[in-house]
Amino acid sequence: MIQRDIKIALYRLFSDIIKADEVISIEELDLFDKFCLDYGIGQGEKLASWSVSLSESLHILKRLSSEKISDVMSWLDRFTMADGFCNRQESIMLQAVNSILKGEPSEVLSMPLHNLPSNTGRIIYLENKKRGSANSILSNEEAFEQIDAQARLGGFHIIYIPRFAKHFETYSDVNDLARVVSLVSPAHTKEQMTNTITILRHMSTSYFYQSILKEKLGFPLDIDNPVWLVRLVDDVVDGKDYANFLVLEVARDVKSQIKEFVSGVNSRIGGYPIMVNVRKDSGRDFQYTGFYKAILDIMSIKAVDRWSVRIRTYGDGVDLYKDPETGKKTAVTIVKDGKEYPVHISGRDAAFYLLLLCESVSQSGGVDFSDMRAFRKIQSKYEYLYQKVSRRSIDGETLYQKCPDVTAPQTRIPMKSRVITALKSTPLTEQSLYYPQEKAGETMYIPLEAERVSIVTIGGEYPLAKSSLYNDTQNL
Repeated sequence: MIQRDIKIALYRLFSDIIKADEVISIEELDLFDKFCLDYGIGQGEKLASWSVSLSESLHILKRLSSEKISDVMSWLDRFTMADGFCNRQESIMLQAVNSILKGEPSEVLSMPLHNLPSNTGRIIYLENKKRGSANSILSNEEAFEQIDAQARLGGFHIIYIPRFAKHFETYSDVNDLARVVSLVSPAHTKEQMTNTITILRHMSTSYFYQSILKEKLGFPLDIDNPVWLVRLVDDVVDGKDYANFLVLEVARDVKSQIKEFVSGVNSRIGGYPIMVNVRKDSGRDFQYTGFYKAILDIMSIKAVDRWSVRIRTYGDGVDLYKDPETGKKTAVTIVKDGKEYPVHISGRDAAFYLLLLCESVSQSGGVDFSDMRAFRKIQSKYEYLYQKVSRRSIDGETLYQKCPDVTAPQTRIPMKSRVITALKSTPLTEQSLYYPQEKAGETMYIPLEAERVSIVTIGGEYPLAKSSLYNDTQNL
């Protein structure tokens, strides 16, 4: 019997594939009806898929056996050809799904669309602090042109941030650049103008990842190794527009990796969508199109709203937050501009959320629920945190009997769902940054900066990473 969450994930995935080419054919609908019948997908699963992102769906589907994955991929191929032609966007989606379900080092990132610029047709190179071997290749003019030419065979452009910074620095008169920035961002002050120009002329890949994607645009993306970022089709989750991205770890052989990706996309479509840059750069003009436009537009927008999470240690004698409207009490709130909003979850779920926050800040970067050797330590940390937020006794068997086993999927998966549901009921913006998420294997984490989480104790309020509570969990 197929589990309900699998059915929900399948419905979300296939409905996104059907809509990817912006045409919903009768043939696709007929095939979808047959697919739902074969997999036992009912009205309840269809309704539930409305609240599930593409990223969550694919993570769930990774649990399928290799035989089932092959069957799903076969169905997807049939869907894309149901109207007689596989669209390019459909093919890119299939390439992403294939990478993830086949266990390649990749993931799909889903996040609220908000003011994200349209950036399709780009393969963006990203890195954090760890410089990849691809840097030496991409920074070489001849090697870059060869890789970009390969990408253009699939209708893509390779985006390497230092090349754009070099263009702004080398080929652009600073006064002309100031006039361009003023035109695109008329609300900029003189100081902001100067800062924007400096950034444009000296931007690095790691700065683009940390300061632009994560801090300004609120990307819930944590990377250790360099990755490629590819925009997929957008969709709707819970009535809100969402953007989807394929995050693919950069291989050692960059040229072969791009060639293989492009070949996979082109193999399903009738013609190769070769991208040609027909516009010659005069050295004085500015291209207000493609990634140049995206960068200039990004620099003109405001950063995402900065909210923080506050957790009260009720077990140490701190009073819970009381909702002035309902009178309900909770240990977890979100805060903006000094105003608090309650996150109505139980002590058990609050402890689970706090566990994920603590481990996301640590070197482990989350909780690996696939490592059975760590189960005892994980459960010990959870029991300690449960006592901190709920005033449960930690002596004898009292706490143990009331503590759910978070290492069991039948416990933690509903917990994750309840936490997300509670966060959705708050006015929180960029909610996906605060959600429990999953990455390689079964590692669950929360992609929120450590400084945006605080712990309230009898002695005062402290940043999570500097709190005694955090230090205690790391020593367990």
